Order: sequence, then C-alpha cells, then structure tokens
Amino acid sequence: MTTAQFSTTTFSSALTAHDELVSPTLALGLVTGVSLLPVELQPNEWFNLLWCGDEPTVEDSKTLGPAFEAALEYQQWLLATPTDDWFTLIDELNLSEYAMGLAMALNWGQTAWSDVGLEDGSDNDNLIGALMLVAVTLAWPNEQRPEGINLPTAATAESQFKTAIHAVRLISSEYRQQQTTQQAAH
Repeated sequence: MTTAQFSTTTFSSALTAHDELVSPTLALGLVTGVSLLPVELQPNEWFNLLWCGDEPTVEDSKTLGPAFEAALEYQQWLLATPTDDWFTLIDELNLSEYAMGLAMALNWGQTAWSDVGLEDGSDNDNLIGALMLVAVTLAWPNEQRPEGINLPTAATAESQFKTAIHAVRLISSEYRQQQTTQQAAH
C-alpha cells in the first residue's frame, strides 16, 4: 500500500508563521517521535513540544491553530503510511535537525512507555533505546562532539536509522493495538 507523499510546504508555512515555534524540520522530527509513542497527546502536550518562546499571550493563541493542525495532519499521515514512505520525506530534510527533534520526542516520551507497562531492560526497551542512540548520534555530528563522548560514528548511525525506526514503529503499533483492544473490552 502506498499513500500520497506528505507535502511539507503547508506544514513549513504554518510553523514559520509564528517565530516562537520550533523550526519546521525540528517539528517534523518531534512529530515523528510522538507518532512512535504508544499514546495520544493532549493539546497542551502538543503545545509544550512545539513552543520555544516566552509565556504565550492571548494573541499567540489566536495564531497557533494552523501550526497545531499541520502537526496533527502530519501525525495522521505518519500513522496511515507505510514506514518506507516516511524515508522519502526524511531524505529531503536536514537529517541532523530532524534527528534532534526525533530524539527530543523519544526522550520526552519515556514515561509513556513505562505507563503502558514496557519493562526496563526488555528487548523492546533496548530497541527503543537503540533508536534514541541513533537519533542522538545523527543530531550531534562527529566534529561537534566534546572529547570523551562515546557515540557511534554518524555513518554507523545512518546505516541503522531505518531499521531502528521500523522496529520501534512495530513496537508502538503493538502497544497501540493492545490499548485499543483493552478500551473496547471496557
């Protein structure tokens, strides 16, 4: 099954319309990371992920709707699209900035995995950790790392990136399905 390619033009326009939101590429990484979590975000959580400015004003809240709608639209596209199609989009982006957003969302979402019963040290936990390591490695180019930081090379991380995303998406899908089944039973 192949779905239409997501257009980043509207997404970018919605995010750049307000200067206190994260950059479009960082936001794409954040939303991808959120899509790999086993939970749905509440509106205030979306806001916390995408907002990078001072305390918002009433005027800010009037102009943020399109950005949040664009983020939700992108998440829906991700959830409905085969993972291989994600990479067509990702290949067009600044991978370092995208990976930074992905790593931030995965880090932010660690408690979500605990909340659904993922055991520390389990195979699934280790796979999620591997994606986090790959994302951090890609976000932090070799030449910018301080002495003593023991991360794989960017080339190694890049070679593992797609496999790691595929694995975590499968894990996330299983947990989302379990939650849907449990909710239907109640």
